[in-house]
Amino acid sequence: MANAVVRAALERGLDHSEMHSEVEYVVAHGIATKIDGKRAAIGSSHFIFEDEAAAILPEDRERFEALSPACSWLYLAIDGVLSAAIGISDPLRPEAKSALAALHEAGIGKAVMLTGDSRSTAAATASALGVDAYRAGAV
Repeated sequence: MANAVVRAALERGLDHSEMHSEVEYVVAHGIATKIDGKRAAIGSSHFIFEDEAAAILPEDRERFEALSPACSWLYLAIDGVLSAAIGISDPLRPEAKSALAALHEAGIGKAVMLTGDSRSTAAATASALGVDAYRAGAV
């Protein structure tokens, strides 16, 4: 995901030069650092809202709840407050549905999708593909 974020920033001409020090990498969750004396953390929902205990301001709650479940989301919190959400979409490969159909035609009775994506992203993908079942949050 980090590569996708950096690539998108470059494509949009956004300056993302290093402004921080003391970077803390939390495997499979995100990173945290200090920028201008403030703690900044970017990563998964679990990391930002559970581990970091970030708050969503009341005026941002409606926009947060309207985030598309079809994306994987990275969240940025600054000093314990949600400051941004970055949606990353991984489009289905064109042949995915036909591959699933071929599995069923070959006698595979139940196709199960295993993904590291969140439950909501996995549900949207599973629905679009027509898989029989899915398991989300695999690490």
